[in-house]
Amino acid sequence: MMEEKIKKDIFENKKEVLDNLEFIKYVIDHIEDYIRNKVHENGEVIENGINGVIDYIYIILKGIANGQPISYGVILEDAKKKGLEKEFRVAYNILKSAKFIKYDVNNKFIIIGIRLKNLINQYNNFEYDQKEKNIIKDNKKEIISQNKINYTNISKTNEIYYWILNEINKNEWVSIDVIKEMFKGHEKEIMETINMIVSEGKGILIDNKIYKK
Repeated sequence: MMEEKIKKDIFENKKEVLDNLEFIKYVIDHIEDYIRNKVHENGEVIENGINGVIDYIYIILKGIANGQPISYGVILEDAKKKGLEKEFRVAYNILKSAKFIKYDVNNKFIIIGIRLKNLINQYNNFEYDQKEKNIIKDNKKEIISQNKINYTNISKTNEIYYWILNEINKNEWVSIDVIKEMFKGHEKEIMETINMIVSEGKGILIDNKIYKK
C-alpha cells in the first residue's frame, strides 16, 4: 500500500514537473508578445487561465526586479478576491521552482531568487560595459578631433610663417593688418607665427609691422 502511494506521488510529482516545464516553454514562446500587447502596467486587469498566470509572472518579476519585496499573504488574498488564486499559485510555483524567486519565511515576503539576481547582474554588467565602451569611443573621437585641430593649426601656422618670410624677404617689411586680412579667422596662428619669427631673429616687430632683420 505504501509502495503504491510512493509510486503515485512520484508519478504526480513527475507530471507536475513536466507540466511546469511545458508551461515554461509556452511562456518563453509567448510572454514577450503577451506583455507587450495585453498586460497592463498597473496590474489591475488580470485574465483567467494561462494569460492570468503570465500576468502574475509579470507582476511578481516586475516588482522584485524594481527592489520591492512582495507580501505573499497580501497578493494571495487579493488573488482570492478576484477569483484568481489558481493563476497566482501556478505563477508563484513556476517562478520559485525556476529559482527566479524565493520565499522569506521570517518576513513572509516573496524576494529575489538566485536566477533573477544573476540575470540582473548580467544586465547591469552589460550596461556598464556598454557605457565604458562608449566612453572609450567618445574619448578616441575627441583625441582624433583634437589631433585634427592641432594639425590644422600647425599647418596654418607653417603657411603663415613662410608667407611672412617671403614678404619681408621681397619687400623688407609687411604690415600686421595685411597679414590679418590675408589670413582672416587665424589670429591665434598669426600671433604664434610672429612671435616665432621674432624669437628666431628673422624679423623685428615695430609699429605694427614686421621688418626683415
